[in-house]
Amino acid sequence: MLLQNKAKRLIIINGQQSIRKDEDGTPITTILTGKSWRLLPDGEPVDVSDEVCKCEYVQRLIKCGDVVTSGQLIIDSTAEEIDEEKDALREECELLEIKVDKRWSVKKLKEKIAEVEAAL
Repeated sequence: MLLQNKAKRLIIINGQQSIRKDEDGTPITTILTGKSWRLLPDGEPVDVSDEVCKCEYVQRLIKCGDVVTSGQLIIDSTAEEIDEEKDALREECELLEIKVDKRWSVKKLKEKIAEVEAAL
């Protein structure tokens, strides 16, 4: 799977991880390989094994928008449209006195606006 870094910092993903549970149910993480992948800020997409994409660290990076997957890669014109939509939603949030996190996606901004409007 291709991953692309959308954050303003270097992201390094170290090896494949295997998570198993101990006798008492405590999760134990094991590194299966010594391979690592360097995702440069706004760099080219990097081919990473599907197993690595399933680990919690990568899933959190994808969820917060720091990393996008091959299915999420978009062309520049679409990115500009999304940026314009984000800016408009951020302005709407300001009017509704919602504290905005700059990492929020369009979907998250719409959710927050809907929550506040539902409460009114």
